[in-house]
Amino acid sequence: MEKPLKSPRVFISYSWTSKKHQEWVLELAKRLKSSGIEVILDVWHLKVGHDKHWFMEQIQSDAVDKVLIICDKSYMDKANNRVGGVGNETQIITPSVFEDVKQEKFIPIISERDISGNDYIPTFIKTRMYIDLSNSEQYEENLESLIRNLYNAPQYREPALGKPPAFLFENEIDHYETKTVLRKMKSALENHPARIEFLSEEFIDAFIECLNELQISNESIQDASMLDELVKDKIDKSLPLRDDFIEFLKILIESDRLDSEIFVEIFERMFVFTHNPPGIQYSYESQLDQFKFLLHEIVLYTFLFLFKYRKFNIITDLLEGEYDLREERLSNLYEFRFYLPSLESINSKLKLNRISYHADLLIQRSKNLKQELINTDLLLFHLLRIRHPRNYWFPVTYIYNKYNLPNIKFYSKLKSEKYAESVLSVFGLKSIEELRDRIESFGDSVGFQNAFDKAPAPVRFIRTEEIATKL
Repeated sequence: MEKPLKSPRVFISYSWTSKKHQEWVLELAKRLKSSGIEVILDVWHLKVGHDKHWFMEQIQSDAVDKVLIICDKSYMDKANNRVGGVGNETQIITPSVFEDVKQEKFIPIISERDISGNDYIPTFIKTRMYIDLSNSEQYEENLESLIRNLYNAPQYREPALGKPPAFLFENEIDHYETKTVLRKMKSALENHPARIEFLSEEFIDAFIECLNELQISNESIQDASMLDELVKDKIDKSLPLRDDFIEFLKILIESDRLDSEIFVEIFERMFVFTHNPPGIQYSYESQLDQFKFLLHEIVLYTFLFLFKYRKFNIITDLLEGEYDLREERLSNLYEFRFYLPSLESINSKLKLNRISYHADLLIQRSKNLKQELINTDLLLFHLLRIRHPRNYWFPVTYIYNKYNLPNIKFYSKLKSEKYAESVLSVFGLKSIEELRDRIESFGDSVGFQNAFDKAPAPVRFIRTEEIATKL
């Protein structure tokens, strides 16, 4: 339950300029009263027989939270020349204003401007921040600002001071550079979209540089039996970097600046870390498993969002592409799915009894994208096997579909002739007849040796006789 706000108490200082001005002040006072604010106003509280000086001196009372100084030409002239009641109030107010440059008790309220738009503010408060109620079009908005000020409830609150970043104490991977580039890209998205392409290269360089922090040096391996735990620790520390990549991917999609070469470059440059990392000689093959896990994950999320936003031309490019991973030959996308002995070692050592600890980690890190990640894993298995029957993508996360098969929109939409024709290139095919034949003859599925279920084939999601049967 919210704590009730204390009703503020304000004193209104103004000049009896004209009947119209007095009514303006009275209307303001009524609006403040209707908002729960106690208002001290002469026409309400200065009675016959009262001491006028005593009334004015309430300005200095601690019982008054704020003093609103209604600034029109008459008030400015009287205050500057110390004339009449306004002059007397000015003499009371001035010492408090000049003695405390940070004072917030006295608030100038602009009620009138000259024909050139200049305000009428007395000299003694000329440098103070004011609220402008002279413009009828902005009156309500600025009156709200005044009321917020009186209640000390500003629209924009300074956030509470947080805790020092965890990476200062936990030696978490420092991804400051990638975050910085992402902020630039978000700004460019709104103001300079043409800069996105340049900033994309800057992000990739920063991303690859951050990978160096995931290295496991030979010196840090004091006991070979503990290497798997070092790998798991590095995988955990890679999560912020993975999230930065997802944010980068979303910005590219939103800006419509997608280019398959961007992803080819990232995949190829990450692959270097899985086999021949720069600046380090390694003693164990599993010493690089953290890079293999992250690259596999990055590929999955790339396709997840490409399918989500129907970027079929980019998907086709990446599925058809040949990647320069080794000197002796070019490779296909399936090279980015790895077997990770270090994770299976943890599975065995800790007696976790998981079918695949690798899959477990992918699911744990997927948050609200779990089902989309599983669907993407299955789609890559299907598409790459149709394209390359001998070398296919093993969908490690399929084991999380134990009971009910998901509805994969990519397949359910194949009932539409127009849609089916638009995605033929994704399958690497040229006709609807060929698509039906390849899905029907997909062949035996695959699965883990220690699992009862196998990864479902395409016919589990779409009946071939239903493909392209609707307009």
